[in-house]
Amino acid sequence: MNLRRGAATALLALGVSVAFWWPAFRRPEASGWGDWQWFHHLWEAGRVALVRWGEAPLWNPHHCGGVSLWGNPQWQLASPTYWFFGLPFGTNVGHKLFVLWHTVVGWLGTYALARREFHTSRAAALFAATAFCTSGFFAWHGAGGHATFLAFYYGPLLLLCWRRAARDLRWSAAVAGLLALMLLEGGHYPFPYWVVWLALDALVRLADRRARVGVLRAAVVSSLLTALLGAIRIVPIALALRDHPRPTHDTDALRFAEIVEMLTAREHAYVWPGHRWVWPEYGAYVGWMPLVAGAAGALVAAARLLRPSVGGPARTGLAFLLVGGLLALGLTQGRASPLHPWPLLHELPFYGSLHVPSRWRVMLLLHLVLLAALALDATHRLLAGSGSRRRRRLRRWTASLTWAAALVTCVDIYLVTRPIVDRWNGPPVGVGPVAPRHHLVEAVRYLDEYANYPHRNVGTPTCYDPLPWPVAPGLWLGDVPQARLSPPDAGRVEDWGRTSLTVWARARLERPATVVFNQNHARGWHSEQGRVVADEGRLAVVVPHGGSMRVEARYRPEELPYTVGLFALGIAGCLVVARRRPRR
Repeated sequence: MNLRRGAATALLALGVSVAFWWPAFRRPEASGWGDWQWFHHLWEAGRVALVRWGEAPLWNPHHCGGVSLWGNPQWQLASPTYWFFGLPFGTNVGHKLFVLWHTVVGWLGTYALARREFHTSRAAALFAATAFCTSGFFAWHGAGGHATFLAFYYGPLLLLCWRRAARDLRWSAAVAGLLALMLLEGGHYPFPYWVVWLALDALVRLADRRARVGVLRAAVVSSLLTALLGAIRIVPIALALRDHPRPTHDTDALRFAEIVEMLTAREHAYVWPGHRWVWPEYGAYVGWMPLVAGAAGALVAAARLLRPSVGGPARTGLAFLLVGGLLALGLTQGRASPLHPWPLLHELPFYGSLHVPSRWRVMLLLHLVLLAALALDATHRLLAGSGSRRRRRLRRWTASLTWAAALVTCVDIYLVTRPIVDRWNGPPVGVGPVAPRHHLVEAVRYLDEYANYPHRNVGTPTCYDPLPWPVAPGLWLGDVPQARLSPPDAGRVEDWGRTSLTVWARARLERPATVVFNQNHARGWHSEQGRVVADEGRLAVVVPHGGSMRVEARYRPEELPYTVGLFALGIAGCLVVARRRPRR
């Protein structure tokens, strides 16, 4: 029975997810809108490196004059989800399956969290899972191409594993695995957000003296395993931010009434006067019913906390819902005052490089729908216990009422978010002619074309990237030799070429000279023929002698073998922890 019920729940999660994202699948080869072109570009760069050149996707020669993929916080090319969806299905279809996968996992995680940690009914859990996973937050960010934000879908499952780890340490391996998966999927927002939330949950549960040892033990083991697994992304990102700092100062602030508008506005102008960002950074539609039910659920949770009979995990769970909801509300408001949590959090290392405080609304939504689920169940119990003669009939009627409320709310959210989701109407990527030799082109219709640059074997000095990469000013355009000599009269370049990770030139030098390649210089480039230097920002190799030779430079980050080794050690640690016998 449990297996059958589990299969039915999984099919329901798939059905909800397919219905939500169905507009994306009507034209399978159509590309996405907005920032999807950026992530199409990144996936195509990885695909070209692996399939065309047989090399690891560590460098991107098709963007900003050549920049690191390895150090890019949004790099997704080592993630198992990329290898499972991107390579076999291609970028166009693979990205849609990528979106679908996250929604299914998010739905199942939210449903399980509501059922197992907060003991809601099936109808209330279904309502919470569907309202959260099809809300305006995921509609806008999913349709708008914020592919790294899809890792927020892992959060409910992560929270469930985190709470279980205090009672059974084996779940710490799942916690570390999910956090590492967020990092591997470029989750530069989901990872730090959920680290804060897990810490908040741990602090709340430390109030229970019986749970302290388990919470602390799980925190230590999960942190150690996450550090080992996550080193493969944390280290290169930290080095990239050290070399190219990205400080932000976001003064955006939201009033409480504006947050209500974000949750309930069925339509809205794209530009929101008085605010820095466009509406997709604020839209989080769930409707009035979840909002009102969530407020009622907060009262239900507070009333239960006042009962002396409520203790242990149930008590700390209710406290976490209330405290976390208030914290999420304060963070979403941004710089509403100097004492709001957003400006205080912004002072921490790494968090200072994050902006758009309204993105914290995803945490607010999760707490809102879970509190609303509590309110639905409380209403059911209140109505079902109000009579003495027809109690059985009342229970059936109120149970149907709960299901009906959940269904009406979900249909309402679907009708509002469907036009938002229906934006997969771009031309296919990964098609068209391929240049015989890589070269830089002028970006005339840059935002319409750059997703196809990796397939076409061309690049551009134009930049669209979250990191402020320095672009060498002396790069040249056109299908011309991509290597030059300095000084020019030191000899001549006879041939040239490149792969994803290497650049080379066959030169006949009459005396020592510098071979200058038409791409940016960066840390991590090496050559056996001479010393790698920056020539006005361009990659160059100083050759100390004359003669006819092939000069080659290859991108090989120094930290790569160490981080891979730590990642392997983390996998071994997770296996050891997962095989550990639980204490009675």
